[in-house]
Amino acid sequence: MRHVQNDYRRAIGVARELFDPNSGESKFSTGNKDTLAGATPEKVRAFYESQYTAERMALAIAGKGSLDELEKMAREMFAAIPRRNKWADVNAFAKRFFAKGRLEALAHGHISADDAIAVTRAFAKHIGATAVAKTELLRRRHTDIARNENVIDAGKIEGVNSVYLGDYLLADNLPKTRAAAVVLGNFISEPFFTELRTKQQLGYRVGAGFGASRNQRFVSFAVQSSAYAPDELRRRAEAFIKTQPAALAAISDLQWTTLVSGARSNLEQLPKSIAEKANYFFALAYDFERDWERREATLPALDALTKSEAAALLTTVLADDGARRRTVLLHRLPH
Repeated sequence: MRHVQNDYRRAIGVARELFDPNSGESKFSTGNKDTLAGATPEKVRAFYESQYTAERMALAIAGKGSLDELEKMAREMFAAIPRRNKWADVNAFAKRFFAKGRLEALAHGHISADDAIAVTRAFAKHIGATAVAKTELLRRRHTDIARNENVIDAGKIEGVNSVYLGDYLLADNLPKTRAAAVVLGNFISEPFFTELRTKQQLGYRVGAGFGASRNQRFVSFAVQSSAYAPDELRRRAEAFIKTQPAALAAISDLQWTTLVSGARSNLEQLPKSIAEKANYFFALAYDFERDWERREATLPALDALTKSEAAALLTTVLADDGARRRTVLLHRLPH
């Protein structure tokens, strides 16, 4: 129950329903009575012996010792881990996997531009992949959804829960729209959960918030339930969603100020590690086409955003006669 109100966990729970039931991705990662029902000591041991092998592991050590001391410590503690696959097999697979592609790299920190270029070129040379045009790369693409159009994907799944997922697309990716998306996500999240999870008891996972995919912004709603069919989940969710523009317009000035402050806190949150910082820069470079001032442009737009503007935007986004929507309805077999 502790993950029910965590947006990330809710999204993972819904995504699992989309995977092939025979795939490990569809299973509860920490195990439950269903996923562990067929486990035997022999199966667990066989899995361990085939998967837990040294060449599939990575180790990072940070400490006060010298590099030589840390390496010595690592070798003493971990050298006994068996290597069950031959390096030649791993290397052969790597050559097939990296046969062709396009290297996208980003270097930051205490390194000069010339050194960054040299390191990247050396890395590319070592991989030895055949270069391909940017247009040939597999990229995430979005369906072009027109105003007053709802693209619906419905199907049967073998999981234990049915799912309703509704996305309402925002009109553009301008700074004011990005700022409003954060505010609207924060505003909708708690009442949607309270109404459909706590009061109506529709299902274990209920969530709402703003979402993003590259330069597309949307408000997203999800309900996962073993007791109700997805059509009923959709009916109840959409009935509540329609009430939200008026609810936003009716909040007090103090509540609005609190929402804006929460959005600013989200936008100003800094990376907590080198890896997070690298991922942030990489996204700006390649997902957002080198929009380096993206956050800096959104913050002033947030400060200028008014409650009436946000309510008007939400009305437009959710309107029956103009919304751009995508809806996913997953039916578990009894439904």
